[in-house]
Amino acid sequence: MRRRDAAYQVTFAPGEAVYRAERDRLELEMTVFVSPTEPIEFKLLRIRNKADHDRLLQIVPAMEIVLAETPSESLGAVESVIDDDLHSIYYRNPRNNFVKGWAFVSTSIPAEFAETSRRRFLGHESRDPRLPYMVEHGHPDAGAPAHERKVAAFCGAIDVAAGDEAVVVVALGQTTTIEEARRLAKMARAPRHAREQLEASVAAFLRAVRFDVRVRSGGVIRVAEVEGIHACRAQRVGRTEEGANSVLGRQDVIRR
Repeated sequence: MRRRDAAYQVTFAPGEAVYRAERDRLELEMTVFVSPTEPIEFKLLRIRNKADHDRLLQIVPAMEIVLAETPSESLGAVESVIDDDLHSIYYRNPRNNFVKGWAFVSTSIPAEFAETSRRRFLGHESRDPRLPYMVEHGHPDAGAPAHERKVAAFCGAIDVAAGDEAVVVVALGQTTTIEEARRLAKMARAPRHAREQLEASVAAFLRAVRFDVRVRSGGVIRVAEVEGIHACRAQRVGRTEEGANSVLGRQDVIRR
């Protein structure tokens, strides 16, 4: 949730986008990227406790599920299945004639609750939606009526020792069968697998970028192609909202 008293920064780098926030000696860093080999998008959240005392943190990742061209077209059509261990939720829209199959959302959080109703996540419609019921209370609003609009929401607590950090993975994707969705969901929520996929995403992006390096020797300009992964190895080139050069920007400079 956005807070006026927090400091924010966004960095776009090869194969990833990194969102940072810091407030009350708690640093959050979320890296968003897609797997180059699997139909999965990852959100890798790193939580650093800079305080001199341990913290018990309640984590509530949530996202709306549509599986249609517009939200209104999926009202009452999306079916959902929650895993018994509350780590994954699976969705499909039988009315969607363009894309068939099962979508999934999976997390590494030891969740106490998993919710698919948007109304039970937000709470009764008289509440301020800027502070969802599940975020404030740590569980869905059981008194709210089930809603035709679907979400994937989890709630669980983690301990972060003083000066330590924790990693949370949220992964979402879509495949043809629920059996394949279960396999991918179980694999994707493992932090080690997410880190491996992040490295693969960055490497795949850099391999795809080639730099034309023009060298003047004896009055003759020679052009050599250098793969981006080698050209950027010495320094990770990123673009932040403060205006640092992007990979393409650096490429333009070299070509001049």
